[in-house]
Amino acid sequence: MGNIFVYILNLPCSIRGYTTRDCDGDYSIYLNSNLTHEAQLEAYAHEVEHIKANHFDSEQKLLLCEEQASYSITFRY
Repeated sequence: MGNIFVYILNLPCSIRGYTTRDCDGDYSIYLNSNLTHEAQLEAYAHEVEHIKANHFDSEQKLLLCEEQASYSITFRY
């Protein structure tokens, strides 16, 4: 896994977060600044699950990837 960089941006309310991968294999996670801190942590954990599951190299359908990332999260404070 490459490096992970996290950015907090003003995103539309319907977007909690999203991730991109660059040509060097590094990931950028963008989180919505309008979320509570707790919701940002949950969105971060969700995006990391996408990275761990190699969804960026997958030909699986988007909805299946979303389901897998959501079910994998065990978040503890």
